[in-house]
Amino acid sequence: MLQNHRAAHALRRPINFVFDAFFMRNVRYAPDSDSVNITSIGCFEDISWSRAIPNLEGQDPRLDRANCKRRTDAIEKCAFVAKQRGNKVFALQDGGMCLSSSTAHKTFQKYGTSSQCKSDGRGGKKTNHVYVIGGIKGMITLFICYL
Repeated sequence: MLQNHRAAHALRRPINFVFDAFFMRNVRYAPDSDSVNITSIGCFEDISWSRAIPNLEGQDPRLDRANCKRRTDAIEKCAFVAKQRGNKVFALQDGGMCLSSSTAHKTFQKYGTSSQCKSDGRGGKKTNHVYVIGGIKGMITLFICYL
């Protein structure tokens, strides 16, 4: 029942793609004992001197700043770090840099949308591939709170 092959090559652990429409995908990722539902909400512009979403690199052992572009399971690792911090939204930029904060759900659109994200789900140069934690329920909650 895999319907979204665009992101499958970037993720190395078992994945069940449940929902895919209008640039959104709901991914269930289940490592050893935890799981997290995430939904892609798209690609957004960013600038380095005043980020739309703060950088989490180096703030958790899973996010080694020196190797973010070569990080295996970058989306999953960023999702789990963001979830453990209680954040609703996270993003990847430039091939794997992890971004998130408690206010990211309010700031991710700060510079508008972009078409410059790569198809691997890991953002692009000065562009964030943004995800919401909580699947469809998280999306509904995010947009109700954002309106």
